[in-house]
Amino acid sequence: MRVLVGPRVEPGSDRVAADVAHALAGPDGSAISLAETGLRNLGRPLTAAEVALLRRVLPAEDGLVGYICRGRAVGPGAEASEAEVVVVTDHANLTWRSPLTGPNDDQVGPRFPSMTGIYAFEAALDSLKALDGIIVRSGVVAGVSDDARPTAFEVEVAGTRGHVAVSSELAPVAIVAAHMGLRVAAVVLMVGS
Repeated sequence: MRVLVGPRVEPGSDRVAADVAHALAGPDGSAISLAETGLRNLGRPLTAAEVALLRRVLPAEDGLVGYICRGRAVGPGAEASEAEVVVVTDHANLTWRSPLTGPNDDQVGPRFPSMTGIYAFEAALDSLKALDGIIVRSGVVAGVSDDARPTAFEVEVAGTRGHVAVSSELAPVAIVAAHMGLRVAAVVLMVGS
Protein backbone atom coordinates (compact mmCIF):
# COMPACT_ATOMS: atom_id res chain seq x y z
CA MET A 1 0.00 0.00 0.00
CA ARG A 2 1.12 3.59 -0.47
CA VAL A 3 1.85 5.25 2.86
CA LEU A 4 1.81 9.00 3.33
CA VAL A 5 4.13 10.23 6.05
CA GLY A 6 3.00 13.36 7.90
CA PRO A 7 5.14 16.49 7.84
CA ARG A 8 6.44 16.05 11.42
CA VAL A 9 7.39 12.39 11.01
CA GLU A 10 10.96 11.51 10.05
CA PRO A 11 11.37 7.79 9.30
CA GLY A 12 15.05 8.35 8.48
CA SER A 13 15.88 9.33 12.06
CA ASP A 14 13.06 7.73 14.08
CA ARG A 15 13.13 3.94 14.48
CA VAL A 16 9.44 3.68 15.48
CA ALA A 17 8.36 5.79 12.47
CA ALA A 18 10.55 3.73 10.14
CA ASP A 19 9.24 0.42 11.50
CA VAL A 20 5.60 1.56 11.28
CA ALA A 21 6.04 2.93 7.73
CA HIS A 22 7.70 -0.29 6.58
CA ALA A 23 5.05 -2.50 8.23
CA LEU A 24 2.12 -0.46 6.84
CA ALA A 25 3.53 -0.30 3.31
CA GLY A 26 4.24 -4.02 3.18
CA PRO A 27 6.70 -5.66 0.79
CA ASP A 28 5.18 -4.14 -2.36
CA GLY A 29 4.26 -0.72 -0.99
CA SER A 30 5.96 2.64 -0.84
CA ALA A 31 6.10 5.66 1.46
CA ILE A 32 6.09 9.33 0.53
CA SER A 33 6.76 12.21 2.89
CA LEU A 34 4.32 15.10 2.67
CA ALA A 35 7.11 17.46 3.78
CA GLU A 36 9.13 16.47 0.70
CA THR A 37 6.18 17.37 -1.53
CA GLY A 38 5.93 20.82 0.05
CA LEU A 39 3.01 20.20 2.41
CA ARG A 40 4.52 21.05 5.79
CA ASN A 41 1.68 22.38 7.96
CA LEU A 42 -1.62 20.55 8.30
CA GLY A 43 -2.67 22.37 11.47
CA ARG A 44 -4.23 25.28 9.57
CA PRO A 45 -6.72 25.66 6.73
CA LEU A 46 -5.25 24.25 3.52
CA THR A 47 -5.05 26.25 0.33
CA ALA A 48 -6.63 24.99 -2.90
CA ALA A 49 -3.11 24.22 -4.18
CA GLU A 50 -2.35 22.10 -1.09
CA VAL A 51 -5.59 20.13 -1.49
CA ALA A 52 -4.66 19.56 -5.15
CA LEU A 53 -1.24 18.33 -3.99
CA LEU A 54 -2.89 15.87 -1.58
CA ARG A 55 -5.11 14.63 -4.40
CA ARG A 56 -2.00 13.97 -6.53
CA VAL A 57 -0.14 11.99 -3.86
CA LEU A 58 -3.12 9.99 -2.60
CA PRO A 59 -3.38 6.72 -4.53
CA ALA A 60 -6.73 6.22 -6.22
CA GLU A 61 -6.08 2.78 -7.73
CA ASP A 62 -6.63 0.41 -4.79
CA GLY A 63 -8.98 2.44 -2.59
CA LEU A 64 -6.70 2.29 0.47
CA VAL A 65 -3.92 4.55 1.71
CA GLY A 66 -1.75 4.35 4.80
CA TYR A 67 -1.07 7.50 6.79
CA ILE A 68 1.34 8.13 9.66
CA CYS A 69 1.26 11.37 11.64
CA ARG A 70 2.16 12.80 15.03
CA GLY A 71 -0.16 13.27 17.97
CA ARG A 72 -0.26 13.67 21.71
CA ALA A 73 -1.91 11.63 24.46
CA VAL A 74 -4.84 13.25 26.30
CA GLY A 75 -6.85 12.57 29.44
CA PRO A 76 -5.87 11.34 32.90
CA GLY A 77 -2.39 9.83 32.97
CA ALA A 78 -1.67 11.23 29.51
CA GLU A 79 1.96 10.20 29.49
CA ALA A 80 2.84 8.40 26.29
CA SER A 81 5.88 6.34 25.51
CA GLU A 82 7.89 7.27 22.42
CA ALA A 83 7.33 3.65 21.35
CA GLU A 84 3.54 3.95 21.48
CA VAL A 85 1.27 4.25 18.45
CA VAL A 86 -2.49 4.62 18.06
CA VAL A 87 -4.33 2.93 15.22
CA VAL A 88 -7.14 5.35 14.40
CA THR A 89 -10.66 3.91 14.49
CA ASP A 90 -12.34 7.31 13.98
CA HIS A 91 -11.75 11.00 14.52
CA ALA A 92 -13.66 14.01 15.83
CA ASN A 93 -12.69 17.21 14.02
CA LEU A 94 -12.68 19.76 16.85
CA THR A 95 -11.35 22.49 14.55
CA TRP A 96 -14.70 22.68 12.74
CA ARG A 97 -12.76 23.29 9.54
CA SER A 98 -12.53 21.35 6.31
CA PRO A 99 -9.77 21.48 3.72
CA LEU A 100 -12.48 21.31 1.05
CA THR A 101 -13.11 25.03 0.69
CA GLY A 102 -13.40 27.04 -2.49
CA PRO A 103 -14.72 25.70 -5.80
CA ASN A 104 -15.43 21.96 -5.73
CA ASP A 105 -14.25 19.60 -8.47
CA ASP A 106 -17.20 17.19 -8.70
CA GLN A 107 -15.13 14.85 -10.90
CA VAL A 108 -12.85 14.16 -7.93
CA GLY A 109 -15.47 13.84 -5.21
CA PRO A 110 -18.32 15.42 -3.26
CA ARG A 111 -18.03 18.67 -1.29
CA PHE A 112 -19.25 16.98 1.90
CA PRO A 113 -17.97 13.39 1.82
CA SER A 114 -19.31 10.78 4.19
CA MET A 115 -16.74 10.01 6.87
CA THR A 116 -18.53 6.80 7.87
CA GLY A 117 -16.17 3.85 7.62
CA ILE A 118 -13.24 5.96 6.36
CA TYR A 119 -10.72 4.28 8.67
CA ALA A 120 -9.38 0.84 7.70
CA PHE A 121 -8.15 0.19 11.23
CA GLU A 122 -8.22 -3.58 10.73
CA ALA A 123 -5.62 -3.26 7.94
CA ALA A 124 -3.39 -1.11 10.17
CA LEU A 125 -3.73 -3.48 13.14
CA ASP A 126 -2.91 -6.49 10.93
CA SER A 127 0.16 -4.73 9.55
CA LEU A 128 1.50 -3.68 12.95
CA LYS A 129 0.81 -6.82 15.00
CA ALA A 130 4.25 -8.30 14.36
CA LEU A 131 6.24 -5.23 15.47
CA ASP A 132 8.39 -5.85 18.53
CA GLY A 133 8.97 -3.18 21.17
CA ILE A 134 6.11 -0.95 20.02
CA ILE A 135 2.92 -0.49 22.03
CA VAL A 136 -0.06 -0.56 19.67
CA ARG A 137 -3.50 0.52 20.80
CA SER A 138 -6.53 1.76 18.92
CA GLY A 139 -9.08 4.48 19.45
CA VAL A 140 -10.67 7.74 18.44
CA VAL A 141 -8.37 10.72 17.86
CA ALA A 142 -9.47 14.35 18.18
CA GLY A 143 -8.46 16.64 15.34
CA VAL A 144 -7.19 19.92 16.84
CA SER A 145 -5.57 23.08 15.50
CA ASP A 146 -2.26 22.62 17.34
CA ASP A 147 -1.60 19.41 19.24
CA ALA A 148 1.41 20.96 21.01
CA ARG A 149 -0.90 23.57 22.56
CA PRO A 150 -4.52 22.35 22.46
CA THR A 151 -7.13 24.85 23.63
CA ALA A 152 -9.01 24.38 26.89
CA PHE A 153 -12.10 23.43 24.83
CA GLU A 154 -10.16 20.79 22.87
CA VAL A 155 -8.61 19.30 26.02
CA GLU A 156 -11.99 19.18 27.79
CA VAL A 157 -13.85 17.58 24.88
CA ALA A 158 -11.09 15.09 24.09
CA GLY A 159 -10.76 14.13 27.76
CA THR A 160 -14.46 13.79 28.53
CA ARG A 161 -15.30 11.95 25.30
CA GLY A 162 -12.61 9.33 25.78
CA HIS A 163 -10.40 10.24 22.83
CA VAL A 164 -7.01 8.57 23.17
CA ALA A 165 -5.03 11.32 21.45
CA VAL A 166 -5.14 14.68 19.72
CA SER A 167 -3.50 15.43 16.38
CA SER A 168 -3.34 18.50 14.17
CA GLU A 169 -2.28 16.41 11.15
CA LEU A 170 -4.95 13.70 10.91
CA ALA A 171 -8.32 15.24 9.99
CA PRO A 172 -7.31 17.21 6.85
CA VAL A 173 -5.77 14.16 5.15
CA ALA A 174 -8.69 11.91 6.15
CA ILE A 175 -11.23 14.41 4.80
CA VAL A 176 -9.45 14.70 1.43
CA ALA A 177 -9.13 10.89 1.26
CA ALA A 178 -12.88 10.51 1.93
CA HIS A 179 -13.54 13.15 -0.73
CA MET A 180 -11.69 10.86 -3.18
CA GLY A 181 -13.53 7.71 -2.02
CA LEU A 182 -10.47 6.23 -0.26
CA ARG A 183 -10.17 4.44 3.08
CA VAL A 184 -7.29 5.28 5.41
CA ALA A 185 -5.16 2.95 7.54
CA ALA A 186 -4.06 5.72 9.90
CA VAL A 187 -1.51 5.50 12.68
CA VAL A 188 -0.68 8.30 15.12
CA LEU A 189 2.85 8.25 16.55
CA MET A 190 2.61 9.49 20.10
CA VAL A 191 4.68 12.35 21.46
CA GLY A 192 5.13 12.58 25.23
CA SER A 193 2.92 15.13 26.97
